[in-house]
Amino acid sequence: MRDLSPSMRRLLALLILAVVVAGLGWLAWLPVDALRRQEQTIVDLQSRTEQFQDRLGTREQMLAEQRLLQRASEADQTLVQGATPALVGAELQKVLSGLVQEGGGRLESVQVLEPVEAAPFVRIGLRLTFSSSIEGLRTFLYAVEQHAPVLLVEEMTIYEAPQYDDSGNLAGNQLSTTVEIAGYARAEAAS
Repeated sequence: MRDLSPSMRRLLALLILAVVVAGLGWLAWLPVDALRRQEQTIVDLQSRTEQFQDRLGTREQMLAEQRLLQRASEADQTLVQGATPALVGAELQKVLSGLVQEGGGRLESVQVLEPVEAAPFVRIGLRLTFSSSIEGLRTFLYAVEQHAPVLLVEEMTIYEAPQYDDSGNLAGNQLSTTVEIAGYARAEAAS
């Protein structure tokens, strides 16, 4: 450094001073920049927190709607399904005829009754007449009680009818049963 001229020494000293001042400035700026980045992160996190709170409110609303839909779906399982009352009646006729046969009975007649509005539902009824043993009647009624969708026995008439074999001899007694059974469908679905 002794070989340098005084002007070069000054220039070198100023250069070293500039480097030291720049280094100190940079060291002073680091915490300020870190604080600025942290403040930005806090703002971003607050924004995301607000978004999550909004979504949480929406989620709670959607869960409540889902619970309502599940309850409605469970209720719909108790209702008969069909596009029209006539189709529902035909389906009930098929189901009830099968239940009579499962109980060992013999179906004599089936009549689909006129649908009755019971807002927000439509009552769709059938009148069945069949003969069976007491065990067969019990099996039929138990099957109706356990059936899904729900079927309701609204009226029932039972009388004992003697049964004769081919030669005209008394073969035993059977029960002759006339029963009205109804199912319910949503009015808008069954119209």
